[in-house]
Amino acid sequence: IQQMHRDHVPEVPPTFSNLGSSPTCAVQGLVRRYPDSSDIHIFTVQGHPEFTTEIVQAVIDVRESSGAMSQEVVKDGRMRAVMEHDGLGAIGRAMWRVLGVNA
Repeated sequence: IQQMHRDHVPEVPPTFSNLGSSPTCAVQGLVRRYPDSSDIHIFTVQGHPEFTTEIVQAVIDVRESSGAMSQEVVKDGRMRAVMEHDGLGAIGRAMWRVLGVNA
């Protein structure tokens, strides 16, 4: 899954459950269920399953030109942007299943 962590959730809010963590980001996703129910009220992920290589490259271009990313981070980001990932496929389908949709 593609990630661009400029904003992030630093800790799990009350009434939410953390869906996972990584060395890059301790809170990778959150879920909040309705009280007294297993139904999902809020479901979020820190990464961007909707991001394509082209979107990531455009974000890197903007952040590089503004000085928001060092040349080291830009180089690493460009290398990672073209790597195969499951964001648009497996992750998206998993998100739909979590929400109870057969996709």
